[in-house]
Amino acid sequence: MKKFTKISLIAGTACLVIGTAVLTVAFALDTRLHEEIKRAKNEIAAEVMKESTYHIQPVPQTPPSSFSEDGSEIVFEGIKKMEIEVDGGAVQVVQGAEGPAITVSISDETGRSSCYEEEAGELKVKMQPAGSNRIGEKRQIQVFVPEGYEFQEAEFKVKDGVLDVESVSAGKLDIEVESGVAEFSQVTAEREMEVECESGELNIFVNQAESDFDYTVKAKMGGILLGGQYYGDGKGGEWNSSNGSGRKMKLECDTGMIAVEFKDEE
Repeated sequence: MKKFTKISLIAGTACLVIGTAVLTVAFALDTRLHEEIKRAKNEIAAEVMKESTYHIQPVPQTPPSSFSEDGSEIVFEGIKKMEIEVDGGAVQVVQGAEGPAITVSISDETGRSSCYEEEAGELKVKMQPAGSNRIGEKRQIQVFVPEGYEFQEAEFKVKDGVLDVESVSAGKLDIEVESGVAEFSQVTAEREMEVECESGELNIFVNQAESDFDYTVKAKMGGILLGGQYYGDGKGGEWNSSNGSGRKMKLECDTGMIAVEFKDEE
């Protein structure tokens, strides 16, 4: 019995030694395998980057001469189309800038406003929402336009806030108010004018005669005062009238109010 126990202990010790050796070798091989895989990945990545160097082009940055952020002014020349978007602050378009260029001044403590020339001759002025935690901070943009300046197209969109336009003249004029107030002291549209108001207030003085346009008027719960005629009694409806001018004015109001005045007939 003692002889058997002795043999068993010797055999167990041998198995333990052999097992430890096997685990040590396996661990070493596994570590080496991971190192080899890592090295291979790095070599492949390096080779891919090397091959791709001549094909990857850096993303072009907007030139400083065509982009403006808070606290700065910038001058734009040769603008044919202007788009202005207001959301949460005040934007003013002022007539009478010196020279042939348009100047934009931004003062926005939230840093959520910008202006830039998206494409040649297309100016975009945007005031984006600042969030509920930034309410009460100063947000103002001023756009200075030379007197008598004519755009091919001009678009104004008020999502929230105030828009005050002293004067604008364009071949095609688009005005949209989702919520807020917009005041146009003087506008001229050579070809077409589209006006839409959802729940805000919009006042427009047109520097043309009422007979200079053909009209499409749509009102739902809101109202439209066109010259001396009121449209909209809460029931909704559509009205069309033609003066044979070929110049179109489309007015559409949901629950807000649109008032349009004209210069006197000559």
